[in-house]
Formats: sequence, C-alpha cells, structure tokens
Amino acid sequence: MRQTGNPGQAGFPDSLLQMGVRLVWVIDPQRLRVTVFQPDQEPTVLAPANDLDGGDILPGFCCRVLDLFA
Repeated sequence: MRQTGNPGQAGFPDSLLQMGVRLVWVIDPQRLRVTVFQPDQEPTVLAPANDLDGGDILPGFCCRVLDLFA
C-alpha cells in the first residue's frame, strides 16, 4: 500500500483505485500540494506552480494548482 505522507489519507487513494476509480486527486491545503494517483503508476506530487489536468478522464480540464487555494 502506498503512503501519501499524510496519515489521514494513507491507503484511501489505493482503495479507490482498487474499486476501479481511474483518477484520484488528494489536495493538501496546508502544503499547497496535490498528489495525483492513477492505476499502475507512481503518485505524482504537484506544486503550486504546476498545472493539474484531467487527462483522458476529464478532457479539457486544466487548472494551476495554486488557483485551487485562492
């Protein structure tokens, strides 16, 4: 089981992926970070300057991570 570094979220994203969810975003407002989980991939941590996109799950969605916390 992967750990996100946030004890309150440990294992939860993996549980969703095991149920068939194809994209999980864990938003950490204290660190201004978003961790992206997808099946069969390592988690990706996005910083405020990065863009969060929906890939093929939410085509056309794109948002600067910092804008989530504005």
